Amino acid sequence: MNIRRSQCGSTDAAEEYDLGLHIFAVFLILTCGTFACSFPVLVKAFPKLAISQHALFISKHFGTGVLIALAFAHLLPTAFENLWNECLPYFWTEGYDAMPGFIAMVAALAVILVEMGFSLFGIKHSHDHAGVTVQEGQAHSSMPNGHVRPRDMEQGRLQRAQDISTDDVESESTSLLPHPKEQRMILQCLLLEAGILFHSVFIGLSISISTGTTFIALMVAIAFHQIFEGLALGARIAAIPSLRISSFKPWAMSLAYGLTCPLGQAIGLGLRTTYDPEGETALLVVGIANAISAGMIMYAGLVQLLGEDLLSEKSYRILSLRARAEAVVALLFGCGLMAMIAIWA
Repeated sequence: MNIRRSQCGSTDAAEEYDLGLHIFAVFLILTCGTFACSFPVLVKAFPKLAISQHALFISKHFGTGVLIALAFAHLLPTAFENLWNECLPYFWTEGYDAMPGFIAMVAALAVILVEMGFSLFGIKHSHDHAGVTVQEGQAHSSMPNGHVRPRDMEQGRLQRAQDISTDDVESESTSLLPHPKEQRMILQCLLLEAGILFHSVFIGLSISISTGTTFIALMVAIAFHQIFEGLALGARIAAIPSLRISSFKPWAMSLAYGLTCPLGQAIGLGLRTTYDPEGETALLVVGIANAISAGMIMYAGLVQLLGEDLLSEKSYRILSLRARAEAVVALLFGCGLMAMIAIWA
């Protein structure tokens, strides 16, 4: 064990480091990521742009496929590769070699618990301030003397449950729970962005410490990676009704995505002579971070995005057979392209 671990770390002779090209890569990735994530928000801000709603519909489902492939074809395999590295202690390589999957599972469950707690709090808060008053007002209006019959109150509760289950709360005329619903969309988007940003720093770091032909291949692959991923996230940001384009929030969320990978690149530029990607600390940090991001994005992609867009009761009411088929094709295309990029990045 000691002999094996003593040989860990990067031992290959370093190729000549082209600092100018690496600095160019920082601005290239910054431009690609920021523009891609901001583009759906720009389309929403300027409706006169010649972008059809159908194109936005396709891009949204294409983006869902990109995110699903990101978790399964990029993050999780990298987590296993790093945490199974023979340089790590016995616990990681043989003692409990399922740890990358376990970390991803815990991350997904944590997101579920956060969303569940937020939803329960939001619904309770809304009922406390609006639901009882609305229903009691309706019940009082049903009797001239203002007394409420038990049967009327029960019917009111049943009607309210039916309204929520059929998703009629989305209309402005029956706005019993619009605020919690939109807040939930914001939470889902923030959790999705957190999972994406968490690994983006390490992507940028990997670009800046690479050299030669490996660097060129990584730079091109990561540029496409940032474009596809940015479009996917931007489409979800633009879809939140309560985020007004005049507000700074949607632009800040887009900018945060665009800046994170270049931030990792800048860190890599500063640490290029000391950072060892094959060292024990680097393997553990990157492996654990990728496993956490994989779990978060798996849940977001499969449940929050794919599940709600194509498998929910509402989707079967509003999507025609043709629209559903187009969404599935876009989804599969996004999965395929992002999975193919995993060959190089």
